[in-house]
Amino acid sequence: MKYIVMVLLLITTQSFAAPHPATSSSFLIGMNSGRFISQYGFVLNAANTHWIHQRTPRDIKNIETVYAAPKTNNGVQPSLTVRVDELTSNSTMKDYVSKWVNDYPRLGFDILASKKVKVGPYLAQMIDFVHNDTQKQLRQVIFVKDQKAVIFTCRDYKQTFLETLKSCNEIVRTFHWTI
Repeated sequence: MKYIVMVLLLITTQSFAAPHPATSSSFLIGMNSGRFISQYGFVLNAANTHWIHQRTPRDIKNIETVYAAPKTNNGVQPSLTVRVDELTSNSTMKDYVSKWVNDYPRLGFDILASKKVKVGPYLAQMIDFVHNDTQKQLRQVIFVKDQKAVIFTCRDYKQTFLETLKSCNEIVRTFHWTI
């Protein structure tokens, strides 16, 4: 009788197991928790925000993960994408940032600010820019380590960007390297 009760308990309890431990479908770091562990050696989470951890679009190269605001602003859902770029062996953060900063005006963006910032124990580059034709504003925070650049891009309409930025900054502050 004791064994029958144990079997029934095992059958009726919900399982939180994943096919592989600590994968995106596991209870530990599932989409609902807002936690993300990258194969590139960093972790982050949705922190104290209500932002939703979304599935990564497969058609956009190098996007590691995406967080989205719980509601739209003027028909657009503010978002924070996290991209990883492989760097050449002799690239520095300065080289990487210079390449992109030079391309932004050609793509229709006006650079509002570009400066080094400290995020937790890490040095990063922060770039604020706006696209005047579409009225979209963006902030990028770039971390570089071991020939990898991790780029956070927060985007929303210019008129609601400062409110969106609070949640983006909360998520970026959770970033830390694991290796």
